[in-house]
Amino acid sequence: MRKLLILLIALLTIFALVSCKGEPEPAHEHNYDTGTDNGNGKIVYKCIGCDDTYSVYKTYTVGDAGPAGGLIFYDCDADNETGNADGLVSSECGWRYLETTSA
Repeated sequence: MRKLLILLIALLTIFALVSCKGEPEPAHEHNYDTGTDNGNGKIVYKCIGCDDTYSVYKTYTVGDAGPAGGLIFYDCDADNETGNADGLVSSECGWRYLETTSA
């Protein structure tokens, strides 16, 4: 009987410890920084209040320095907003810009 009483007290103590975690932290509204170029054609934004991040592809215009350091001389999506016969724009197919070599 004594062992059963000790077991019951132990189980109640464990239950009390598990259920008393306190109130969960309220969700915060993400406040992202101005973004950092990761060098691979993406801009990475990080939340100032937590470790949440997201990234977007960097967009270039004709005349900009491209990701390899050359000059962007053609932007296919500028001419192809509606997409090809499959309904895809070139950037969704895997390419978008043509860039000269950086000499």
